[in-house]
Amino acid sequence: MKSSLLRRSCNTIVAFAAIAFTLLPIKNAFGLHNKLLSLDSKEEVEKIIRLLTSDVEAISKDEPNPGFTYVGTAGKLNGKKLPLSFYCTNQFWEQYVLKLLGEDSNSTDLYNPSENTFTPMPGSRSQLQVERINIKSGCNIYDAATWQIALALAGNDGVKGDGKENIFSLTDNQNELLKEGYDGNDTGDDQKGAPHFNANRGVTFGPEKQKQFLYNGCVVSNPKEAYIFRQVPRNFKTVDPIPDKIPAKDLPDNNGTYPKNEVSWTDYKPITGENIWAFLIGPLHAALLKYKKSPCVPFQSLAVQNAIAVLGTFQKMQSAIGGIYYAPSGSVANIGTEAVSPYEVSVENNISALGGLLVFRRVLQEELRSAYLSTLERFEIHKSLGIIQTMLYGGTYQVNSQLGQKEERRTQGLLSFLKNEAWDATNGKFYSGGEANKMDESTHQELVRWLPHATQAVDVNTWGLAVLGQNFLDSAYGFGAAYQLWVNLKSWGGYYGAAQNGVDQELWGVGYSDFDHEGNGKIDPNDHSGILSGEWTAGAITALRALITQYDQVIEAGLETPENIEKAQHYVAELRKDHDAMITHIQSLRTDRYVYEKAFNSVRPPNYQSLINIPTDKLGYLYASKRYLIPFGWYANPIPSMASTTWAVMLHYNFNPFSVKGDYSANDLSNPEEEIN
Repeated sequence: MKSSLLRRSCNTIVAFAAIAFTLLPIKNAFGLHNKLLSLDSKEEVEKIIRLLTSDVEAISKDEPNPGFTYVGTAGKLNGKKLPLSFYCTNQFWEQYVLKLLGEDSNSTDLYNPSENTFTPMPGSRSQLQVERINIKSGCNIYDAATWQIALALAGNDGVKGDGKENIFSLTDNQNELLKEGYDGNDTGDDQKGAPHFNANRGVTFGPEKQKQFLYNGCVVSNPKEAYIFRQVPRNFKTVDPIPDKIPAKDLPDNNGTYPKNEVSWTDYKPITGENIWAFLIGPLHAALLKYKKSPCVPFQSLAVQNAIAVLGTFQKMQSAIGGIYYAPSGSVANIGTEAVSPYEVSVENNISALGGLLVFRRVLQEELRSAYLSTLERFEIHKSLGIIQTMLYGGTYQVNSQLGQKEERRTQGLLSFLKNEAWDATNGKFYSGGEANKMDESTHQELVRWLPHATQAVDVNTWGLAVLGQNFLDSAYGFGAAYQLWVNLKSWGGYYGAAQNGVDQELWGVGYSDFDHEGNGKIDPNDHSGILSGEWTAGAITALRALITQYDQVIEAGLETPENIEKAQHYVAELRKDHDAMITHIQSLRTDRYVYEKAFNSVRPPNYQSLINIPTDKLGYLYASKRYLIPFGWYANPIPSMASTTWAVMLHYNFNPFSVKGDYSANDLSNPEEEIN
C-alpha cells in the first residue's frame, strides 16, 4: 500500500474556534483544491473520541459515566472495551418518554420455563420495553463498524482514547467479538460458565422442512460463514431501565435465574446491510488506516479472515438480477413478529455492498502484490477475488443448495442491478427496495422479476451518490443526473429552518423518508414538525463533498461540452451552499448545543440537560432532533448516538467510507474482466 493514498491527517480541516466556522482551502490527496467547512477543531475531536471510548460503568453501575463502551467479561473478550450504539439514562424514559401521549409502561413480562426466557407479552406495550433494552445494552454492528473507522482516523492523527488502551487495539476488539460470536458479558447458562460460542450467528437450523435462516435456499451450517445478528447485546439477560413499572407474569417466587428486573434479549435479525458494514467496510477501512505505513494489511489479520469467511454467504444471497437479498428466510421484521419476505431486497444494503466489496478487493489485491503468502493463502485470495468479480459484474457460480446438491446459478451482478433495476428513471432517484425474482413456492415459477416499493428513503440516495459517483450516474442517465438526484431528494427529504444569518428557508439537513411530516420537503422555517437526523445529514454532507469534488474534476478536465461545463460550475456553486448550510446546522445536534437551539424548543424534551447530561470534557452528536417513529420500523430519539458521532469524525477527516481510497474522488467501477465462470 502506498501511504500517500491514506494521508488523512494532511486532509484534515481544522477550525480554530469552537463556534465560528471558517472556510479554508484544502488540498485533497487527489490534487484538487476545495473549500469545505470544518466540522470540529482537533480539541473537540479529542472530546468526541473520549466519549466514544469511555466505559459507561467506569464510576459505578449506579452512577454511569457517559460513554459508548463497556468492558467485556466473557472468554477472550474479558477486559476488552466493546462498543454500544447509544448513551441514554433512566431519567430519559421515566421523566420524558413515559409522559408522552400514548406512551406508557403498560407491559407485562412473561416467564417461559421451557425456554428459560422472560420476555414482554405480545399485545402489550412490549415494543417500548424492547426499545429501552436495545438502547441500554445493545450495539448495532453497523454502528460498531463506523466506530472502528472513527477510532482509526483519530488514531492516525495522534488522538488518544479514554484510557491506556492503544486506540487501534479497540478497533480489533470488535473483530474479536465477531469471530467469537458471543455477548461481551455472556456468563453461560449457570451465570459463571463458558460463554455461548457463536450464539449471535444466524446459522441454519431446525427440522429438514422447516429450516430457519435459509440463505437464498442454501444451508449455512458453519457459524463463521453465517451472518451475525444485526444487534449484539452485552448479555442475554438485560436489566430494564425502569423495571419497577413492569409487572411480571408466571415468574416463580424466589426465582434465582430471572430476577424481576432482568429481561431476555429478543433482537435476533441477520441483515445483509449490517453484515456488509461489520465484516467489510468498518474493519477493512480501519485496517488500511492501521497499516498505512506497511505494504498491505496482513492476510492473517482478524479483519481479513472474518471477511473471507463470510464472503461466500454474501454471494449465496445474490439474486439473478444482481440485487443481494435483505435477510435469510425466517428473519423477523423490525416491528411485529411477521417474517420478512425472502425475496426482499434493500437497495441501501446493496449500495453498502458495492462499497464493501470494492474496498475488500483493494485489500486482497495489495496482499497479492506485496505480502509473503503460502500457496494456500494465495489460493484463498484468488478465490475471494473471483467471488467479488462475479458479484460485481455478473457471471455463473456454484452453491450447495438446501438439499445438499451442487447447483449452478447465474447473476447479472451488483452494478447491473444498481444501474438497471434500483434506479427510478421516472423520478430521478433510487428505489428504497423491492422484491427480486420472486418465485411461486408451489410451482417454482418466477412470479415477478423486480417489483420496487413506493416508500422513499433518504440514505439510499445519499449513499448511492457517495459510492457510485457523478460519472457513473451522469453517464448512465444524462449529464447532471447526479446533481438532479440531490435536488429531487431535498424536495421530499430535506429539513428546512431559519438560517443563523437571518435568511429563512435554508436547508439544515435531512430526515429519513418522504413520510417525515411537514418539516421535511416543505420549505417553511416556522414548521418544525419534521425531523433532523444527525447520522443521515452527515451522510448527505459526504455525498455533497463527493459531488463537489467530482464536478470540479469535470470542470478542470475540460473534456465536456462548454454547455455542460457551465452546468457543472452552477452545480458546484449550489452544492457548496447546501453543504455549508448543513455543516453549520448539524452542529445544532451537538450535545453541548442542542439544549440551546431555539428551532427545537417545541420538540425538545423538557429539562433536557437534566435528562442527558454530558460533561464538558466530552462531546457527541444526537441521533435526531426529536423522538419519532421512523417509517422503516424503529424510533429516533434525541440522545447521543454512536453513528451520528462517528460520522462527524469522518467528516472532520474528509473520509468517505464508500470510497476505496476513503476520499471524495469517484470509485473505479470498470470491469477488469468480462466474466469469471
